[in-house]
Amino acid sequence: MREADAVERVWQKAARSRWALAVVMAVGMSGEWRDPEARRAFMDELLAHDAGKDAILPAASLLFSAAIPEMASLPPGVERIAEEFVHAYTRKVLLRRPPAFAAVIEDGVRLLVRYAGKRTVADVFHGAMRTASGETAAATAIAVARLTVAAQCETEALAASLLAALPFDSERWGWPIDAALRDIANRSPSLLPRDRNSLRARLIADDAMAEVFTNDPAWRRLGLMLYGGQDNGLPIRIDEGVAKTNRLRSTLAELDQAPASEAREERRKALNAELEAADAQVRAMLDGKPAYAVRHFHRESAALTPLILRALNEGRDAMSLRRDLESLARDAADESIRVDARIALLALGGAEHRPIPRRAPSCDGSHRTSP
Repeated sequence: MREADAVERVWQKAARSRWALAVVMAVGMSGEWRDPEARRAFMDELLAHDAGKDAILPAASLLFSAAIPEMASLPPGVERIAEEFVHAYTRKVLLRRPPAFAAVIEDGVRLLVRYAGKRTVADVFHGAMRTASGETAAATAIAVARLTVAAQCETEALAASLLAALPFDSERWGWPIDAALRDIANRSPSLLPRDRNSLRARLIADDAMAEVFTNDPAWRRLGLMLYGGQDNGLPIRIDEGVAKTNRLRSTLAELDQAPASEAREERRKALNAELEAADAQVRAMLDGKPAYAVRHFHRESAALTPLILRALNEGRDAMSLRRDLESLARDAADESIRVDARIALLALGGAEHRPIPRRAPSCDGSHRTSP
């Protein structure tokens, strides 16, 4: 078969480093084949090299992703390459391979995202988490979380799957699931799950309540530790705003050198209006509260949310929850509720002197329970 012969030739040459570039270009040229069935057969034959071998590094998938920039069009079934990357990273997690293995796979995924699109790869990640079971479920969730951050690809479905997988988060791997959700919250907060009974949804729907929650230091501490909310994108937006105002001022200075005319004055008027609006936006970001926003909540505490909402509706402060929190910390049947209650007490300035299970530290103050 022509495709099988071509694949055999590829692997013969790939074994020699001096042929590496030529092999990548040859695989890339397969994207120019006019017969779609021949292209698919070639891809199937090539990817069969990794099938059933449990290789830590999926050589065929890495070769294909490296060759994609050379292809005139993407081959059919490119999702299989993303699947192989997830499987390989999952094996890396289970076997605790060193970071160098991860870096190679992450580079391959970034290339795939660049040319195949974020949604295509994110859908494969979501599907891998849905089908994983047994001992591979936790490893797959950790692998997908790490790859999601590396490739910066996400969808609503993937965000929901990561949120559901938080119990699998691991201190050994640096709490990657919590990190992935924080990353999504900062880049694309609209993709986070929209449970209408969550604290995030209720505060977004009620500006007055949200203002109380974000302005009061005690409420803000409690929110950071249990729900997240740190807006890590604010410094970037400030820098972008300052750069924009500098560009506008530079344009106005150049305009001053142009001959006087009605068109110049109209242009000056428009630029001044744009500069004034940009300046006002930067001042608002600089003069605002700490980089903390309700829409960036990436976690939920189902047991404590009703208590918090009731206190806010009744105009009570966060310290009024202490008695209820102490009761939950002591008597709740569910360990996760006891942990959340103790963390809330710490946020409010005190808690019972008993060990608290380790929870995932994060740059925004949110935490996760270690399994």
